[in-house]
Amino acid sequence: MIRKTTLPAHAMLSRYADGTASYTDCFAYDYAGPVDLENFLNAFFSSWVFRLERFILKAAARVTISDEDTANFAAARSDRMGLWTAQDRDESQILTIVGQGPIHSWWMVEPQGERTRLYFGSAIRPMTAKDGSQRMNPAAKYGGLPHRIYARILLAVAARKLRAAKDPSRRPA
Repeated sequence: MIRKTTLPAHAMLSRYADGTASYTDCFAYDYAGPVDLENFLNAFFSSWVFRLERFILKAAARVTISDEDTANFAAARSDRMGLWTAQDRDESQILTIVGQGPIHSWWMVEPQGERTRLYFGSAIRPMTAKDGSQRMNPAAKYGGLPHRIYARILLAVAARKLRAAKDPSRRPA
C-alpha cells in the first residue's frame, strides 16, 4: 500500500522541506525483495502512466523522451531526461529539477531487511513577492490534491511493474 510519510532525515529532497512557503511531499511503498535505484527508476519511467506523461509532454511542450533516454537516466549514464535534470545522485537516491522552474522530483530506495522501501517525493519552491517575502507557489497551492493522487498512482504502477518483472506470471504495468 502506498502511504504518505515524512521524509527520511538523509533524503536529498529534505533541503526543500524548510517549513516556510515550500511544498514538499513524500510517498513510500514497501516492496517485498531487493530493488536498486536503477531498477526502480526504470520501472517508474517505463510504466504506462509515465508513458502517458511522455506523450503529453511531446504534444504540449515538444519534449521527446525515448526509452533509451529513460534507461540512460536510470543508469546514471545521463544527468538529463526530457525536462528532468539530476541535481544530486548517489547509489540510493536521485534529486532532480524540472526545467528551470520551482519543481523538484526525488526517488530513493532503502533496504529494510528482506524488503526495500521505495520513496517518491516532490518539492515546489516558494515564489518571491515584490516585497521580498516568500509566498506559496500557485502550482503547490492549487495543484496539491491532483498531484498527490498522481504521485500515488505513479509509485503504485512502478511497484506493480517491479512485481511483474520478479514474477512473470503477473501482468506487467
